[in-house]
Amino acid sequence: MSGAAVNSRQLRRHVVRVDALAGGLLGSGFFIAPGWVVTAAHVLFDRARGDFHKVVVTPAAGDVGDVAVRADVVASSEVPDGTALWPFPDLALLRLHDSEPWVSRHPCVWAANGEPLGDDCHAYGFPPRELRGPSYGAPARFAFEGVDGDGFFRLKLGQAAPGLSGAPLLCPTRRAVVGVMTGTRDRSSDLGGWAAPISALLGEMPGVPDELIHHGRSLVRQGTEAVLADRSTWHAVVPVTVPEELWPDWDGFQRERNSLPAEMLLADSRVVPYRLRDEDLRRAVRWCEQPTAMEVWRFAGVGGAGKTRHAIELCRVMAQRDWLVVRWTELTALPAAVQDVAGLPLPRLIVIDYVEAIAVDTLRSLLDKLRAHATPLAPVRVVFLTRTAAAYPLGGGDVLREIGKGAGPALRKVLNSSGDAVAIRRISLPERRELYEAAFRAFRRAWLGEELTPPVPVPDLASKRYEVPLEVLLEAFDRALSGSPATRDRPPVDRALDHEARYWNSRAPAALSEGARRAAVAVATLAGAETDEQADALLRVLPELRGGARAALRGETAAWLSELYAGALHINPVRPDLLGEALVAEVLAGQRDGGRELLGAVLGLDDGAQVARSLDLLARLVVTNAAVVGCVAAALFDRHRQLVERAETRAEGTADRPGKLDLAIGLQRLLGGAVDTRMEELARAAPAGDVELLELSVSYSRIGDLARNSGQSERAERLYGRGLSIRKRLSRAHPDDDRLARELSISYNKLGRLAFRLGQIERARGLYEKGLAIRERLVSRHPDDSDLARDYTVSLDGLAELTREAGDSWRAERRYREVLAIRVRLCAEDPANTTYARDLSISYDVLGDLAMEAGRPGEARRLYEQGHRIRERLWRDDRENTTYARDLSNSYHRLGELAFEAGWFSEAQRHYERALEIRQRLHASQPRNTLFAHDLVVSYGGLGELAAREGPLDEAERLYQLGLAVAEDLLAAEPRDVSFARDGLFFYLWLGDLALRRRRNPEAAQFYRLGRSRAERLLAGEPDNPSFARILATFYERLGMVALDAAAGAISVDAETLFSAAVHFRRGLWVRDQGSVELAEELAGSLRWYSRVADQAGSERAIAEAREALELFEGSGSLSRSARDLLDQLRQSHPRDDQW
Repeated sequence: MSGAAVNSRQLRRHVVRVDALAGGLLGSGFFIAPGWVVTAAHVLFDRARGDFHKVVVTPAAGDVGDVAVRADVVASSEVPDGTALWPFPDLALLRLHDSEPWVSRHPCVWAANGEPLGDDCHAYGFPPRELRGPSYGAPARFAFEGVDGDGFFRLKLGQAAPGLSGAPLLCPTRRAVVGVMTGTRDRSSDLGGWAAPISALLGEMPGVPDELIHHGRSLVRQGTEAVLADRSTWHAVVPVTVPEELWPDWDGFQRERNSLPAEMLLADSRVVPYRLRDEDLRRAVRWCEQPTAMEVWRFAGVGGAGKTRHAIELCRVMAQRDWLVVRWTELTALPAAVQDVAGLPLPRLIVIDYVEAIAVDTLRSLLDKLRAHATPLAPVRVVFLTRTAAAYPLGGGDVLREIGKGAGPALRKVLNSSGDAVAIRRISLPERRELYEAAFRAFRRAWLGEELTPPVPVPDLASKRYEVPLEVLLEAFDRALSGSPATRDRPPVDRALDHEARYWNSRAPAALSEGARRAAVAVATLAGAETDEQADALLRVLPELRGGARAALRGETAAWLSELYAGALHINPVRPDLLGEALVAEVLAGQRDGGRELLGAVLGLDDGAQVARSLDLLARLVVTNAAVVGCVAAALFDRHRQLVERAETRAEGTADRPGKLDLAIGLQRLLGGAVDTRMEELARAAPAGDVELLELSVSYSRIGDLARNSGQSERAERLYGRGLSIRKRLSRAHPDDDRLARELSISYNKLGRLAFRLGQIERARGLYEKGLAIRERLVSRHPDDSDLARDYTVSLDGLAELTREAGDSWRAERRYREVLAIRVRLCAEDPANTTYARDLSISYDVLGDLAMEAGRPGEARRLYEQGHRIRERLWRDDRENTTYARDLSNSYHRLGELAFEAGWFSEAQRHYERALEIRQRLHASQPRNTLFAHDLVVSYGGLGELAAREGPLDEAERLYQLGLAVAEDLLAAEPRDVSFARDGLFFYLWLGDLALRRRRNPEAAQFYRLGRSRAERLLAGEPDNPSFARILATFYERLGMVALDAAAGAISVDAETLFSAAVHFRRGLWVRDQGSVELAEELAGSLRWYSRVADQAGSERAIAEAREALELFEGSGSLSRSARDLLDQLRQSHPRDDQW
């Protein structure tokens, strides 16, 4: 046997000894609820009298209680009739007399409904150690063998000796009591015994008296509530080993030889006693101790408000209550960290700082993994620390709302119940004075070892700046270290930096000037360094440390910096943040050009992580210090092209190094509010102002592309909109400038494409048409300009896609063929142009799709193969190009679909697998790229369909489940994307169809209902979206089929209701677009099903309506073969014929 450890001393605290009032051990029992004990009924029964004993109960552990109390039998199993063993479940409930204090404060067990998981089981009771000897209480261990026919658990490999009856049977895997020991298979050997399941008390088993169930349900619930009010007592029974690296460090600040004064200001140093927020802390503790599985909360406030200290104090309190507490930041390797914590079955409190710098999808994934491992007994509490959200126009906002947009139902429920953020309030004038005096004494004691008893003179703290606690601490810090009143002409943060600088200077290289020392610490705070090489590159940005002649001094300076501040990096920033941000602002302001060149040099460092850390700090700094906005905007203006290019490259990644979005996120946070306004002013003031403005709009657009591809559609829309605004102004100012007009059309096209992905069909159409109007005018002016002709095809292509999405394949094909003719001409004129060649391959693919849909497989193959040859050539010439690789995977997948439809399943398998291989590689290189993930979904769907047709159904189910998982992740990353939402729905449909084929109708109905619920939510958000309405109708139709099958040939009212709902949606779609043959065919199909369950008149009306819908297209040649067959049946057959 193997299993988790069980602490028998702690289990003993939940057990009681049951004795006859007249004397003598009867057996064991345990606390099921406050004031109640459960035991085996036969323990209490006096066979000689034919009645229950009068009994007394004594806790097994003396620290719980050592005086016996009377107990009354309130409910029990039926007495046996002619058998030695009691019938199932052999249970009794005892109510204790409240005659001793321990009756109201004893612990209770955590009881679980269900069988033991695994084979390991433990018990604790009162078997005698020797015959007729005393019984002191002893543990026992068994292996679970199975469940007997009457419901008893059968146990083996343990001795169930007399006196053990009534003891708790604990499953360490479940971490719960699952049964009550009731009998032995042999008194003198380890054959084992029997136990009654806890589920018998809950009414889950037959043969249990009503009174026992009535009391049992209530008592198990009360016991659960009691354990959740003090979880640590039960967790001590089944202890969990916590890795040493997760143990918190509560040592606080102790001055050492190399200590720096600012360390006393750090929240985790805890030099100043925690005060002023006691009620807030009590509220937070109550929030943690709720009887729920998972909660998420936010502590919000300005920098220095005390968010981190408040969180640390909460962590300390909860650690004392045996919770696992951890603190993470944007520098934490979050995927690994959550893996370490999620699986530990303990109460967990997780504090995450700097959430603004963490990608939303990363936070969503993290929360979902924690939620999956959260239970009321082992709950998860997550606290986000965030600077006041209103200060971050592009990068902030309500982070929980952003996470919730793509969350599944379970996580969304958690987020919706999170409540408002806790605003870490500013402090009043009396509180400032109290805090100042306490801080002054604490700093003198911690740094100088001085104990002050006289009153401390408190300076004037009426200024608004002192509403922030850290400003008061900095004032006290300055006075405590200087020993004299402060000069009031400088803010306290600057004076605190002076004290810190004295200690920098005492250790700094002598050859380094004081100004260079401050600058070195400032750039270290900005960018940090993980290696000596990064440190050397960082220090080269300082004029005093440039060049080969200064290499030795750079090395000394790097060594000095590495010893200043502890942290995750080799060279770490000044902390607390407010101090570091102030230093950066001071050093930038001290430069001759306001810091533009220095900051530009930092942003030009080769290491992307250093630049990303710099952008993160600057995003915080521009919110709190308006004086640096100009410098930051100027440096960004100088380097935005290079930064955008680097962000794109860093996001791409490779097969060995997955892409990272930290640079993109940093730029998205900075490009908003005052910074981009100032950048646009700089662009307008430049000698070539219009060119600079246009280049700035290009950067907005490219960062928008990164946001769009990573699922951040709202950020993408804002960035595209900024670029569009610039281009509109430029075009109005220069109406005859064709280049500006072309750029404006690009903005319209990008926003149109985004709107299409979000299901905003009419908005997309309007944007595409605006772009097309510009491009038509440009083409008419420059008929020989190939690039303008290419732009024109892109706009036409977008409008054709909208037409196709609306179900009008015929008009869509006309537009696509117009596009094809232009692209063929462009490639003929410039055969070496890879962009034109790629465009042509896209046209071949989409026309191939239309040919397939129209039942022209020969034409589809010809078109697909033409596109495939182009894509093979492009990829062979540039194998590192991810776009070409993705295109090639799409070609393979289409060829696989073609082979599948033709019944050439081996060929389909080969093509599908080649597509999947490419797509897996691309997804591994850019795991946050939603397009690559979506391609994976498509591959899993195709291979799943193939397996459902030809292969083992288990393989089809596996592939569908893989596809559903990726589709759900995609929807979490970008909840507004129509195709992502629709794909998840299709997997529910396919899994339901698979279950239906296997005659697992309840499972099929479950998948269909899940899909229907999701489709209804999506349709409620996008009521005009035809895709959601179509698939919702399909789910109703499938559920009707399940209901009809369950009715075993009879007319099912449920089936009629469900088919009627399907018809309702199909009819509404058909009325809106009567030119769509696909919608007509789907309506006819639903009416066919409805006719099977409707009354005679309803059936006739349904058949007539279905026939009319199909006859409209009979002469067009556009009806599918199955629709033509259905039309023949509608004309010839009675609606209730067997062929239906």
